[in-house]
Amino acid sequence: MRKTREGFLFWCLIIILLLFSSPARAQKVTAVVSRNINLYLEALAGFKESFKGAVESYTFIGDPIKNRLSRGRILGSNCDLYFFVGSYAATQAKEVIGVKPVVYCLILKPEAFGLTGSKVAGISLEMPPLARMLSLIKEVAPQENKVGFLYASGAGSGPLVSKAEEEGRKLGITVIKAGVRNETELPTVFRQLGNEVKYIILSLDQLLMNDASFSYIVKTSLEMKVAVLVSGEVYARKGAFCSVVPDIKDIGRLAGELANQIISSPRKNFQVVPPRKYNIVINSRVARLLGIKIPSTLEGVKVIR
Repeated sequence: MRKTREGFLFWCLIIILLLFSSPARAQKVTAVVSRNINLYLEALAGFKESFKGAVESYTFIGDPIKNRLSRGRILGSNCDLYFFVGSYAATQAKEVIGVKPVVYCLILKPEAFGLTGSKVAGISLEMPPLARMLSLIKEVAPQENKVGFLYASGAGSGPLVSKAEEEGRKLGITVIKAGVRNETELPTVFRQLGNEVKYIILSLDQLLMNDASFSYIVKTSLEMKVAVLVSGEVYARKGAFCSVVPDIKDIGRLAGELANQIISSPRKNFQVVPPRKYNIVINSRVARLLGIKIPSTLEGVKVIR
């Protein structure tokens, strides 16, 4: 009789718990994408792969009316966290920064969009990726202790130059910097730099990367036996020694992992981290002309001919 009564009470307790307990709400992210282009959509796909919850995404397009409707839904979202992809997305939803947790990616200067503070995390985007480029040079040519850095002189070039010098010191490399003010002085500056070093990293500036300037750089680099490193596979195909760019889909995956950490432990995991994976493209024809042997130990490299 006693056992029957205890069993009855046990099942009553279970029924009460089932009736009055509410199921845990699924984690939800509102993703805000700047434009409907492959670059951003690839990052979003990577995010969805790694995020352990629901993702509601909005992409801004050329229609002002639809954009206003999207913006209203974004600001009114009951999500746990916002994910911004690209700079334009951040400008359209800046009101949520500081109100709810935010993770961002593919934004060159996040501080310019207010993406700072205790509730903001993200993936840094440095173009060109100087640390990886310099370490790649060390892998290909361990004996090299000087590398050139060619950039467009201007008010915003200081931090990039300082970063190049800092990353070089970590690897025992002296970075020889050379600024170009206009296309007229490019030939003189490039030749002077090419006489000092065997490897030159180009900053991603229109002054250097337009068709005329880049054609001159490629032609002269082959003549002087100098290897040029760039950001963008298209430039490797046009005659640069190699291209180094972050893996966009993996940036999205990393952002999703950050979002998981923040939602599960919001006080501990707000951080800005660098990309962890890079796509390296080497032009084997150019390497052969320059007498550069690609080590068989080099991983994650795409070779084009």
